[in-house]
Amino acid sequence: MPKPRRLVRQLSPWYLCIVPAAAIVALLGSVFLFHYFYVQDFADDLALRARLVGNQIIPLLDPLDIKALNKICDELGRQGSTHITVILPSGKIIADSEGRNQTIGNQVESPEVVTALTGQLGMSIRYSPKLKKDVMYVAVPYGMGGKLLIIL
Repeated sequence: MPKPRRLVRQLSPWYLCIVPAAAIVALLGSVFLFHYFYVQDFADDLALRARLVGNQIIPLLDPLDIKALNKICDELGRQGSTHITVILPSGKIIADSEGRNQTIGNQVESPEVVTALTGQLGMSIRYSPKLKKDVMYVAVPYGMGGKLLIIL
């Protein structure tokens, strides 16, 4: 008659497989969640910065003072270590913190601007050839009286 195996010996191989697998799944899940919340927090921070900038830019739109818009974008961009671009609903850039109004081109097809044109916060992460890394772009619609005036 064969000697009965102890329960511990029967379960040990399964525990040796299941416990490390569960630990790996938990680790991957926590890394994913950390990345998601970090990206969302950063997007919220950029949106807040844009809203604060918008309060100072709106008075410069009527009459349109492009020189003053570029100056304030440059000053606030340097202070906040943020690239600020003022875009009309048509996609035309009227001010930029790096003075690239003419070289950037029309932004109406950028994913974040497309979303902002619907009145919602737009956000995308894509590769920047200039910076040679992934960059987060946030577009905040800014208007008065229900009319979209600019996108920051």
